[in-house]
Amino acid sequence: MSSLGFSSPGFLQLLYILKFFCLLPLVIGSNETESDRQALLCLKSQLTGSAEVLSSWSNASMEFCSWHGVTCSTQYPRRVTALDLSSEGITGSISPCIANLTYLTKLQLSNNSFYGSIPSELGFLTQLSILNISMNSLEGNIPSELTSCFKLQKIDLSNNKLQGSIPSAFGDLTELRTLILTSNRLSGDIPQSLGSNLSLTYVDLGRNALAGRIPQSLASSTSLQFLILTSNTLSGELPKALLNSSSLIFLDLQQNNFVGSIPPVTAISPKMYYLDLRFNHLTGTIPSSLGNLSSLTYLCLIGNNLVGSIPDTLGHVPTLETLAVNVNNLSGPVPPSIFNVTSLTYLGMANNSLTGRLPSNIGYTLPNIQQLILPNNKFSGSIPSSLLNASHLQRLFLTNNSFTGHIPFFGSLQNLEILDMAYNMLEAGDWSFVSSLTNCSKLTQLLLDGNNLQGNLPSCIGNLSSSLEHLWLRNNMISGLIPPGIGNLKSLNTLYMDDNYLTGNIPPTIGYLHNMNKLYMDYNYLTGNIPPTIGYLHSMVFLSFSHNRLSGQIPGTIGNLVQLNELRLDENNLSGSIPASHEIIAYVSESSLARFIRIRSNSYQDSSTSLSYLKGSVGARFREFEVGFWGQQGADWDTIPWCGGEVPVACTDGDDTGGDAELRSSIGENSLLLHDFTRRPTEMGQRDQVYSFGVLVSEMVMGISPIDEIFSDGTSLRDLVASNFPKDIFKVVDPTLLQDDIDATDLQSCVIPLARIGLSCSMTSPKDRCEMGQVCTEILRIKDALSKIDVTKPKMIDKLSFASSPKSQVQLKF
Repeated sequence: MSSLGFSSPGFLQLLYILKFFCLLPLVIGSNETESDRQALLCLKSQLTGSAEVLSSWSNASMEFCSWHGVTCSTQYPRRVTALDLSSEGITGSISPCIANLTYLTKLQLSNNSFYGSIPSELGFLTQLSILNISMNSLEGNIPSELTSCFKLQKIDLSNNKLQGSIPSAFGDLTELRTLILTSNRLSGDIPQSLGSNLSLTYVDLGRNALAGRIPQSLASSTSLQFLILTSNTLSGELPKALLNSSSLIFLDLQQNNFVGSIPPVTAISPKMYYLDLRFNHLTGTIPSSLGNLSSLTYLCLIGNNLVGSIPDTLGHVPTLETLAVNVNNLSGPVPPSIFNVTSLTYLGMANNSLTGRLPSNIGYTLPNIQQLILPNNKFSGSIPSSLLNASHLQRLFLTNNSFTGHIPFFGSLQNLEILDMAYNMLEAGDWSFVSSLTNCSKLTQLLLDGNNLQGNLPSCIGNLSSSLEHLWLRNNMISGLIPPGIGNLKSLNTLYMDDNYLTGNIPPTIGYLHNMNKLYMDYNYLTGNIPPTIGYLHSMVFLSFSHNRLSGQIPGTIGNLVQLNELRLDENNLSGSIPASHEIIAYVSESSLARFIRIRSNSYQDSSTSLSYLKGSVGARFREFEVGFWGQQGADWDTIPWCGGEVPVACTDGDDTGGDAELRSSIGENSLLLHDFTRRPTEMGQRDQVYSFGVLVSEMVMGISPIDEIFSDGTSLRDLVASNFPKDIFKVVDPTLLQDDIDATDLQSCVIPLARIGLSCSMTSPKDRCEMGQVCTEILRIKDALSKIDVTKPKMIDKLSFASSPKSQVQLKF
């Protein structure tokens, strides 16, 4: 057997060589896997977060494939192929070490708090197919090296703070299907190359600062299905190819600067089902050829300058669920076919000049309607009772039209949340409709102001929905008593009952409305005392009982209203002493929230204590404090408007007797800047009213409440507006008012005039304020000039925006 040579030196050498080569892959694989482990540990070194998330990432552990968020290949050597740390509450920067995970195909770090820049070393991950680092705080430019990841199929860098331009080489990634860069700070043009990429199906570049035109190549793409460019500064005319694409099914171009007309649809059987062109500068008519989009479910043209009538062809799109043409210059009657689209869930035509009557059978022909938005038009006739059959109806807005007749019994609409029929010519009849509405358990807003309701409020008003938050009954010629049951509406936060003929006492049950922040009962004929229970309304911001016949003392419990910004008790028969520092006025020095108190034209006596307190503690905090005294002539009044450190006092034109003399002795001659007011309170009343309106206009435009923390230093909302008006108004304007974009046209035509109205109405001195008639004229001018935002009716400022159909998940405003 020895002749076989098994023990020969040559044979043993060959055996060792074979063994070495067999072990070599194990050695190399071991080195590669260790490289992945070290890369993960290096990445961890830059991160902080929940101990549970990264606790398994330990230097003591060799089994990195079992670490949290790590996925490895199944074959040896095991390499990291996916890293998913989405929504783990992680903070830190993305280390360049991650580039050593050379087998990585999926990197998902979304919805964390990563900061810093995107490392250019990611370009070494040539196997990467999915990159999702959205919803973080990453900054800097998008590294061009990412285009070296030639296998990328999805890039999602949305909701960061990325700047610079979009790399044009993204168009060269031949496998790229999805590109999402929305909600960053990207600028420049859209790369032409994106339109040449035959694999791209989904592109979202919305909410950036991109400019220029839509590339023709992108509009003509034969692969693109979703194109979202919302909220940029794109301009020019819409490419005709966009609406005639053979592949595009979803197109969202809202809130840009596009001009010209909407292109006609000439394609045969286009596939588009979603089209949003709202808030641009489109002109001309709505093309009847839009009716050729036979698969359309969502059409939104809000806030353009479209004219003419609504084309009948839109009423023949059988799949249409949302039709929104609010805030344009459309006119004429609505084609009957529109009211026959049975699939409609949202129909919005607000802020136009549409005419005619609503079809008597509308509740049957729109069986799926959820939101019917028709305010600020010229509709007339009665409200069809067939609407009671629209069982899915949630929001009905008929405001500011010319509807007549009795309010229908809407109690069968179990899903009704908002019923707004303000400023029409509707009648209440015997008020039985209120009893019907008690069945609407989801009702949150009942807005009936500015009609011709008349009669007495029924006691069943207290049985309305426990969810009711807004009840507006102002300016309706309502008489009689305020039902005590109104105290049952525990969710109420705004109650407007002003400008009526209400009599009797203010019910003490009003104190049960603990969520109330705006209560207006002025301009009625209310008598008796102000109930002390008013002090239970700790959320109160605006309180007005002015221009009634209230008597007795001001209850000291008003001092409990620490959120109060405006108090109006003027033009009553209140008597006795003004509550001293520990009551009505004391809270001002603690909260710094009060800006306007008006209690003039009453019968106060012996108020020196309170006035002395004003001088010593409160002066600089008020925007205006008006306190009244009855002199021998019985109608003179004094105003103490404070602004900054000055304390100008508006006095009567009589001699220094009565209240004026007391005022001078209490506050001090040296601090007074005297003005001469010769008008009687009745002549000043109209200008007094506009102050609240001015505050509300400023609140609407700025998106800031007068009681926000920003004003804790003693400044006011008016101070903020005035200090930035007009040049820097964009720095403080509510960003949602113009949907995140405020261009030059908006500033010139709408925001600046609105801010000017707010300032003019809230001037310190009543004689310097503009009259309400002037305000209405100016607001109508703004509407006619731009028709971009609903400012046509001052008394509607608090009314909410109107959501689109649930499917679209897009917030509609008019």
